[in-house]
Amino acid sequence: PMRMELDGLTAREAVDAALRENIHGLEIDQRCVELAAFALALTAWRYPGAGGYRILPELNVACSGLSVSVAKEEWKQLGLGKRNLTIALDWMHDTFKDAPVLGSLLNPAKTDAAKLVQWDELSSALEQALKQEQREEHQEVAVVAQGLTKAATLLAGRYQWVITNVPYLARGKQNQRLQDFCERHYPAAKSDLATVFLDRCLELCVLGGTSSIVLPQNWLFLTGYKKFREKLLKNDTWHLIARLGPGAFETISGEVVKAILISLSRSNSTKDTGGLFGNADDDNLIRGVNVSEFRSAAEKADHLLKTEIKTVEQAKQLENPDARVVIDILQEETLLLKYADGFKGLSTGDLSRFIHLFWEAVNIGNGWVPYQGSIRESNFFDGRSQVLLWESGSGAMVTQSSCYIKGRQAWGKKGLTITQMGSLPATLYEGDMFDENAAAVVPYDDINRAILYCFVTSTDYSELVRQIDAALKVTNKTLVKVPFDFEHWSKVATDKYPNGLPNPYSDDPTQWIFHGHPCGSVIWDD
Repeated sequence: PMRMELDGLTAREAVDAALRENIHGLEIDQRCVELAAFALALTAWRYPGAGGYRILPELNVACSGLSVSVAKEEWKQLGLGKRNLTIALDWMHDTFKDAPVLGSLLNPAKTDAAKLVQWDELSSALEQALKQEQREEHQEVAVVAQGLTKAATLLAGRYQWVITNVPYLARGKQNQRLQDFCERHYPAAKSDLATVFLDRCLELCVLGGTSSIVLPQNWLFLTGYKKFREKLLKNDTWHLIARLGPGAFETISGEVVKAILISLSRSNSTKDTGGLFGNADDDNLIRGVNVSEFRSAAEKADHLLKTEIKTVEQAKQLENPDARVVIDILQEETLLLKYADGFKGLSTGDLSRFIHLFWEAVNIGNGWVPYQGSIRESNFFDGRSQVLLWESGSGAMVTQSSCYIKGRQAWGKKGLTITQMGSLPATLYEGDMFDENAAAVVPYDDINRAILYCFVTSTDYSELVRQIDAALKVTNKTLVKVPFDFEHWSKVATDKYPNGLPNPYSDDPTQWIFHGHPCGSVIWDD
């Protein structure tokens, strides 16, 4: 209908024009390409007034995952002796051998071959070669070459609007070829294939062109993506973030992937380049909506239409801790980091071998040491059920390749441990070793311990942390990068604990500090 309105075309002419000029598609799986082509054709045939079933213009849909299986010399014979064409074919043979792995990450526009030949010209030349070639085996090669050339043409193109649901794959799960490619071409985004594809989608845009992407939300706040966030915030224009949370798609079960919808434009000058968002201001504003609290996909879809849209300044995001992108405006107060630091806990590499419940260890003290762990809810003294086979740091545990000794800076000091998942419950810390799921937050001055305890056990604290990090497990450094009103919480601590925090004590026999007295199990008469 847009082509009909803007260009005065009939329905049939508009459908043909849209297929010929407006819609382009790339997919790594050949079967998905076939399904996409069929869906486009079926939609075109069914469009009212478009003429029904008929021959359509050639569709701009290609498979970016095709590989070259023939020998290079046989492949290069398709160049018909033309030097530039032969060079381009040579490049295609070398590059597309990795196409099943790299797919749409391949960018012909960045290659030396792009300086010698236009990809649409290459496609035309190969079509001519196919007509001239009589040998069946060479015809098959030419057909593959044409398919690759079409993919190369689309991969080298620039578009006004790129829309996709990117693949998700953490760097540690990628094969070596994919890791090396991402390291070389997309170093700031390399931590996950999703962010690499976001970078690639922006490459596919003209200046001012827009990418609208579905991808995980963790890159908005995790420390490992700091440089990538800074790059996009400084160089590109952000428009909209819709935080969907878990369960956003009916066909995907579970809560592992917490997705967002994001729209941003290539470069920070969209108003001068005729992009989709041509009215972008110099002080660009990011619009955001959060429907992550709603459980079902239907509820989320409904509330996307009526939840309040919040607005923050793009430039201000660079002032947030680690340039984290936060839809809610953070209060401009001093960070908790000014008063305390957060430390990561120890990972044994073999939990069942080196960690026992304290009542299972026959000789506590003979190589075994107290080991503080995570808890379910805030309490003065909790998480003290386990012991660690430390052996003075010279035993079998430290020889494990997967063992990481962390948190030494906190050992022997007093502070708090905060469980890094869920509602972030906290308990007091007396300087023992602690595990990787319960970060230690240690004040620079012991006198502030009660103040910190009041703050981190409040609902305000967990809400502030979740504003900047909605990951399943937050990092130890995130725990101290939240606004902290020292004066307010000092008054709270004075009122609640005028005599200070209690000494280590527990009525719970599952805690190694259990006092052992039977009074806790006795019902006393009045």
